[in-house]
Amino acid sequence: MNPPTTRLQPTTRLHPAGGFDPSLRHAGQCLLWGWILIGGACVMALVPIVGFLAWIIGPPLIVAGFVLAVIAMTKGRTGGGIGLLLFSLVVAPATLLFAPIVVTMIGGAAASAAGAGKLPKASPPPGFVPADFDPQTDDYPVEVEDNGTGE
Repeated sequence: MNPPTTRLQPTTRLHPAGGFDPSLRHAGQCLLWGWILIGGACVMALVPIVGFLAWIIGPPLIVAGFVLAVIAMTKGRTGGGIGLLLFSLVVAPATLLFAPIVVTMIGGAAASAAGAGKLPKASPPPGFVPADFDPQTDDYPVEVEDNGTGE
């Protein structure tokens, strides 16, 4: 009896010694989860006020992403691993450090300008004269209540 033959998929890579190399699939999963972890920490840092929690939660996620990048590089995904490694060392720490401060300052300034009622009152444009203005007395006419007697 002949041993069963395995059909290789078009995306399947062969191990240098021959046969299917399952570690390449795991390397792709390492990269995917590394990007998810680090990206999630960076997105969380962009939420006003809540983003300050990223200072506590973010560093372990960045370390986990860094470790996953190293694992992916050792399993053959060198290019993707270097990209994730650089992102976890440069971009993500800067985002976690500065994004919560900047976003909260912008949100606070917008809320203070709109909600506090400190916006300047709109004034009429130059040369505007209301319809009921009396130029002879330089005043608005005084309205008298009608008491129904005709006087």
